[in-house]
Amino acid sequence: KFPALFLMIQALKQSFTSVLAAVKLVTIYIFIFAVIGSQLFAGVKHGRAITNLTNMHDVGMSMFLLFQVGFNQNMQDIIWDVSVEFPACTICKDCYVDPSGELQD
Repeated sequence: KFPALFLMIQALKQSFTSVLAAVKLVTIYIFIFAVIGSQLFAGVKHGRAITNLTNMHDVGMSMFLLFQVGFNQNMQDIIWDVSVEFPACTICKDCYVDPSGELQD
């Protein structure tokens, strides 16, 4: 009865594997950068966009944050949070402040 609808459903069925492959590729790409980001930015201090839910503490949360960046959601706030410098930043074990108040690496 509806040949146009049948044709559209057939086209969707045929393109499903290609769309699924593209989604898998993007997910692997984001996973790789989430692993790198969780190593480089794990100690970033929480702010407006970096919260308990969206941060780089582990790979899952890093992927969630990268999906937000990919869709340009809270991009300015994320850039603001990761660009904080000493003395407002989180002091890590690799840095210390000498008696004169200077940050030493």
